[in-house]
Amino acid sequence: MSANNTAALAPQQKNESTTAKEVTEVGKSVRVTCPFDNVNAFEDAQRIANLLCQSSIVPMNFQGRSNFGNCVIALEMSRRLGMSVLAVMQGMYVVKGRPAWSAQFITSAINCSKLFTRLQFETEGEGNSLRCRAWAFERATGKKLLGTWITMEMAQKEGWSTKDGSKWRTMPDQMIRYRAAAFFGRLYCPDILMGLYAPDEVETFNSTPPAVVPISPQSVTANLSGTIGQLNALVDDREVESEQAEIFEASGQN
Repeated sequence: MSANNTAALAPQQKNESTTAKEVTEVGKSVRVTCPFDNVNAFEDAQRIANLLCQSSIVPMNFQGRSNFGNCVIALEMSRRLGMSVLAVMQGMYVVKGRPAWSAQFITSAINCSKLFTRLQFETEGEGNSLRCRAWAFERATGKKLLGTWITMEMAQKEGWSTKDGSKWRTMPDQMIRYRAAAFFGRLYCPDILMGLYAPDEVETFNSTPPAVVPISPQSVTANLSGTIGQLNALVDDREVESEQAEIFEASGQN
């Protein structure tokens, strides 16, 4: 290659190098900066969220302008977890207005955290006596960490296996392992799960608001009259006590 050609390519190579550097810096800023820390970070997050909500390959909970805010939240959660925003979106469900992690995502997040060896599962019994717990070794200490025993009896009492269409009825061995992983995560690394539950756990939460008891004008009047009567009686008692004190003082009996 001639010297002239080399000289001609130099600016192009420089521009490509500069562009690659800029992309790298932007990627770093997205990963380490909370969208809610400052105005610039928030504007950057909105630009990325605008692209995401227009995509047809992200889950429905993140598609369209109405879910623009969900995309911004997903960006923050991906930053905190150190994971791809697409992985976070694919692993998140919204059940009864509550965000929840898929069971596969929970297991993956724990394994990818590098805090423990890969999750293992210990099972005992079968049928209605089946139980399972997750365990792993903590890398920092080498200590074996044992998760909570999950039993089929627990699944029935908590309502996981009794609702319509429950996979607990058709694949209990798989579901009990998923639940054991979720309990292990909430016990030993709740920061990774960020306080979120599995979808079928959220479905059993009581989301029914308390019943509203109508208040009639008559009941308000009655309650008010009763309160006023109590206050008047209290004032009368205070006046009697005051009169008695004055009598005692006048007679020198105080």
